[in-house]
Amino acid sequence: MDPTRVLTLEVVLDGSRGDDLYRPSSIDTDDRCVMIQEDPGARGIHRARILRYDTRTRRLDEIAECAEMDRKLRPLPKGQGGEWESSGIRNVSDILGEDSWLLAVQAHTLRVRQRGGRWGEAGQILLLRGDRYPRQ
Repeated sequence: MDPTRVLTLEVVLDGSRGDDLYRPSSIDTDDRCVMIQEDPGARGIHRARILRYDTRTRRLDEIAECAEMDRKLRPLPKGQGGEWESSGIRNVSDILGEDSWLLAVQAHTLRVRQRGGRWGEAGQILLLRGDRYPRQ
């Protein structure tokens, strides 16, 4: 197979044709799915989410959502978009077990002291494990 030669190309999601996809920002794949991160922005229609598109069933499911807080550390109401985003999802199944993904959350509204005493935005690196991860 020559990866530089494309015989067919099919758009399976486009964000405006009735699928539940809004402002995708980062993606990664494994042999069964495409993981998609959304960045709805400060005036988004919902919180930042992670969606899984199953390439076999062609099903798109929400599997995670940012549980965001405002600047006064109050949780945002469900269904309200905010300023947090998840970004940089990476498949790490070869290191941490099948259906394992690393991602970052950028908590733009939370301020934390950084090195050197300066203030900056908060964030986290998270490990997400899907249904295919072998449970003990």
